[in-house]
Amino acid sequence: MNIISFSREELKTMIYLCTALYFEATPFIKTFQLKRNSNFTRFAVYNNDEIFLIVTGTGANAAIGLTYFLSTIAITPEDVLINVGVCGSTNKDQSIGSPYLIHKIKDHSTNLTYFPEMLYKHPFLESSIESCPTIINTTQIQTLTEPLIDMEASYIYQAASYFIKPHQLIIFKIISDHLEGQRISKEEIEKLISPHIIPLIEWVNMLSSTILVHNKIFSVEEIKLYEELVIKLRLSATMQAKLKQLLLYAKNCNKPISSIMYEFQQSNDIVDLKVKSEGKRYFELLLSKLI
Repeated sequence: MNIISFSREELKTMIYLCTALYFEATPFIKTFQLKRNSNFTRFAVYNNDEIFLIVTGTGANAAIGLTYFLSTIAITPEDVLINVGVCGSTNKDQSIGSPYLIHKIKDHSTNLTYFPEMLYKHPFLESSIESCPTIINTTQIQTLTEPLIDMEASYIYQAASYFIKPHQLIIFKIISDHLEGQRISKEEIEKLISPHIIPLIEWVNMLSSTILVHNKIFSVEEIKLYEELVIKLRLSATMQAKLKQLLLYAKNCNKPISSIMYEFQQSNDIVDLKVKSEGKRYFELLLSKLI
């Protein structure tokens, strides 16, 4: 397989977009005058000099499409991948057309949970999302546990994790319906997505050139204290992700996270915990000090 690469002197940061549906891609294609790229034959890919977009399909096809795409390009640590599209909501207080950054993803089929890393301040609302392999009917709604519902976020997250760091992935969803069974036209999808394109891309351009590229998020001391807590509290991968996310939020809020972690270790007997339940109890106590 040939790898498609670009001069980093020419393109310091690339934005890679992936949508499940062509109609979700259309507003971006129009806004940025993206052209179909004939180098990609298995899935539809469009680009200009700064943005690439792939239409992956829904469900497991999203993972297949993204894997095909990312294994064909030379993505670098300076680049950003955005999964953008519409979603349903079980919460009618979340209005149609509202955009959300996703901070938690639940896979409906496996019950596994993933936590995208939120390293940066942003102007958007946040929510969790549940990814289902097929369309949810009205009788299945009661089985859902997260407010937002789509068919690809968990597949995108899992596939992307083989190619990029968690902080390079952004999941951005716009509510299109409240799971009441109505059919949404392609024109409606375009209208829902279009108002959010420029704010999203402008924000990504700002963060990609500052936080993702130039800034070191944690100091050496903060990393050391975090790793000590992971070992002493016997944290699972999910708990580690949750702790890291809260540390990032706390640091963005100018809280002294080094002092909080150090004082927590000094004031609690966590050196030789025998069972995981003890670690979980201390873990919840630590989280309460960061919020």
